[in-house]
Amino acid sequence: MSKIILLATGDYVAELGYNLKNKLKNPDELVVINTHFDEAVQCIRQLEDQDIDVIISRGTWADRIKSEFNTIPVVKIPITGVEIMSAINLAKKKLKKDDFTIGYMGYKELIHPIKPFLDTLNLDIRIYEVKDIEDVENQISKAIKDKVDIIIAGHVGCEAAKKVGMNYIWLESSESSFQEAYTKALEIQNAVYMEKKKSKEISTILNSVSEAIISIDEFQNITTFNELAEKFTGYKSSEAIGKHIKDVCKYIDSKLLSKSMNMGEKVTGKVIEIRGKAFAISITPVTIKNKISNIIITLQEVSELQNVEIKVRKSLYLKGNVAQYNFDDIKGVSGEIKETIEMAKSFSQLESNVLIIGETGIGKELFAQSIHNLSSRREGPFVAVNCGAIPSTLINSEFFGYEEGAFTGAAKGGKIGLFELAHNGTIFLDEISEMDLYGQVTLLRVIQERQIRRVGGETIIPINVRIIAAANRNLYGMVKENKFRRDLFYRLSVLVLKVPPLRDRKKDISYLAEIFVNMYAEMFKKEISLSKKALGELEMFDWDGNVRQLKNFCERIVADFIKKQIHNSFYIENSLEKEDVVTEIHSITDGDKFIINKKGISYKRITDLITKYDGNRELIAKELKISRTTLWRYMKLLGISK
Repeated sequence: MSKIILLATGDYVAELGYNLKNKLKNPDELVVINTHFDEAVQCIRQLEDQDIDVIISRGTWADRIKSEFNTIPVVKIPITGVEIMSAINLAKKKLKKDDFTIGYMGYKELIHPIKPFLDTLNLDIRIYEVKDIEDVENQISKAIKDKVDIIIAGHVGCEAAKKVGMNYIWLESSESSFQEAYTKALEIQNAVYMEKKKSKEISTILNSVSEAIISIDEFQNITTFNELAEKFTGYKSSEAIGKHIKDVCKYIDSKLLSKSMNMGEKVTGKVIEIRGKAFAISITPVTIKNKISNIIITLQEVSELQNVEIKVRKSLYLKGNVAQYNFDDIKGVSGEIKETIEMAKSFSQLESNVLIIGETGIGKELFAQSIHNLSSRREGPFVAVNCGAIPSTLINSEFFGYEEGAFTGAAKGGKIGLFELAHNGTIFLDEISEMDLYGQVTLLRVIQERQIRRVGGETIIPINVRIIAAANRNLYGMVKENKFRRDLFYRLSVLVLKVPPLRDRKKDISYLAEIFVNMYAEMFKKEISLSKKALGELEMFDWDGNVRQLKNFCERIVADFIKKQIHNSFYIENSLEKEDVVTEIHSITDGDKFIINKKGISYKRITDLITKYDGNRELIAKELKISRTTLWRYMKLLGISK
């Protein structure tokens, strides 16, 4: 807590201090010391670590305190005409005669303001101006020679007069004078606080940045040296400030300093070595009234710059470009899926590009995210890109980003590209087979050069990205048909992961169905389960939409079904033909056997067609516009055995 110290030169001044202290909201802010000078100095020294802002005292004591504590402001209690007249009246009473000579002794700053006042009193008053404390006795001796009857002085002057038997009057301070000094002390205290606050703010700013900051004057002597400068150079701030820059930082090229100081040029993009580490250095001149007054040197560890870059990129991609899934999220009990998972895990430990091949809905991105999250790049971004959704005209701006004003409609401030966003992470190129030849050429160039340049920009930006691509078509067949670049295919297919479709791993169908039904039952707050027969029915279908289709199907039956257990008394249409892809689910009760979907197929219609075509399933399926396989399923589910 900041304090104001009152160093009283007598009981009366001390009493004034105590009276004021008792009126303060926080009395601890004012400390009154009323003792001999040497003891007072010791008391102040003990209080120094408690943040003393101002000391109030009087006369020679104030001067002595200034010399003892030259870093602490000292306020003198002023002497006014009120104190002078009071002392003169006391002198008259003490002398008890009409004809007398009075001496007034004090420092120049105390005498000059009241001298005009003394001249108006029409009294024989001699003035003795004290230069310093050693001069007090000299002035007393001079007053004796001048046959002065009584001397008016402060504490030290009165003590000196007392020693030689001279009459004296102690010049007491009035309450108004003390209050004036205290008010001034408060003003100084506030100014000190503001200065300390400003200094602390500047210090905090200098020490909170991730750069070493060194400032030098026009003679290249160090004037500022923050904490990181201490760390990088091995010098303490107290050791460095005031020294020539070359005595502390020999590794800084003097030509660069001279160029900045003499030419006013800012120097950036330079790298120097300090104590075995690489640092980026910038030198900036400070100009006042067209004159360079000093230079600011900043040093930043290159490795720290790289870490900052990672954090900045991470703050950007955390808005959505994060891999959420890992291998525990890939469910399955079949040997096929387990082998695929193990292969994918082995791929995650490598840095090579991966090509994931599998049908739609098989979970290719799930595998891509899992590979990323088990790799050494797990702390980096995972940027997923649907290649089929990017027009060829936007390939460059989306992949590489663009600078502000690069083209009409460009966002203010520009835009970071997908590859730059994926730096030190993974970019997942889904539906790579849907990318046109122009996009393929662009992608090939990035893979080969490992660097990009934003549209409208001039800076080459190196990137460190692992590519995982996915396709639901036969890429090699497309290569043979000249629909996909051969060189790009080989670049992407260093490691190939084939994810088997759901129809080739029947065990996973019922296993996944139970998981999905339980998940949606909990979500919809229903108590629903699948019977063994119902699970067996599910395994009859090919599930061309794979896991996605099965998951959506399970969501529908949980949402629509009202009974607690789903038996095999429901029907599923899942045609293999592209023109018949809608699935309909319906509960069947005794005596009410029908299927209602967009084709309007019913039990009665099928039996009528059996009679019409004498059981010829090919003709029946043709009239119903469904496949023979679907017809067989409908007949089985409806209990039609013919």
